[in-house]
Amino acid sequence: MKRTDLLKINNLDVSYGDAKVLRDISVTVQPRSILGIVGESGSGKSTLISTVMGILDKGGTICNGKIIYKDMELLKLSREELRKIRGSEIALVMQNPAASFNPVRKIKYQLHAAVRSHGSLSCKEADERMLELLARMNLPDGNRIMNSYAFEMSGGMCQRTSIAMAMVLRPQLLFADEPTSALDVTVQAMVVGELMNLRNGYGTSVVIVSHNMGVISHMSDRIAVMYAGMILEYGGKNEIIMKPFHIYTQNIIKAIPRMDAPAPCGIAAFRYNGTARGCPVQYGCPNCSPKCIKEVPPLKEIDSGHFVRCWLAYAERKII
Repeated sequence: MKRTDLLKINNLDVSYGDAKVLRDISVTVQPRSILGIVGESGSGKSTLISTVMGILDKGGTICNGKIIYKDMELLKLSREELRKIRGSEIALVMQNPAASFNPVRKIKYQLHAAVRSHGSLSCKEADERMLELLARMNLPDGNRIMNSYAFEMSGGMCQRTSIAMAMVLRPQLLFADEPTSALDVTVQAMVVGELMNLRNGYGTSVVIVSHNMGVISHMSDRIAVMYAGMILEYGGKNEIIMKPFHIYTQNIIKAIPRMDAPAPCGIAAFRYNGTARGCPVQYGCPNCSPKCIKEVPPLKEIDSGHFVRCWLAYAERKII
């Protein structure tokens, strides 16, 4: 592993029973960087986060692959060893923070419980850090929030409070699972800005997953495009946005609304049925060939740092 890699996922496969929900996932995260993972609902984004965090739902099985954080292979750690890393070095912001908070406990109580479980801070130190982070999240009345229940706060306040709580122990890696999906556009912009400030202010690397390509393209240094449990294209933001090779990536970029362009036509219906042997987008791809039907293309580098899973792209670039 390169010395600059903070997290490296290699050839990860995850199944629920006979259904393989993640297939051959390989990505890296560098220090002080933001990786965006974009895809439709059901593409496997949240499952990927759960696998890295060690909180895969019951019935989920890791069939293959490695997850390396710094020099530690996470899949080989015991539950206790993983618990010490989770929260203190790797943190998670849930998709629905209002539901993830305990509804009958005040925020301060839940903060102290998390600190006792995952860190060595005193409650006083945790309170001071939490108030500082809430102020950075444009929530200046931190004492009132700390003494509130989650149901007493708006969705945007809950989201920003959950980000602040995740950052109290100053983790080096933060996963954000659809952090803007339930928010209005004004609060979305605020949350996105604060997530980016975490990288600038604390050196925290962020992995954000979303179905919103506009949010991903604004925030990320690198982008991975997922569909049907696979990464179809992966590379630097400028390469993915300006020179997308995969037809699925091209479709989701065309679906981004623009003020100076006609209304987007939406994403083509690729209709993956879960049992196809070959490329997952073969049913909606106008370039589908017999090889696409028979064999899943591997993820190959076609430009420096730019990877794609497409037989046509290999042929055009004369990559074997």
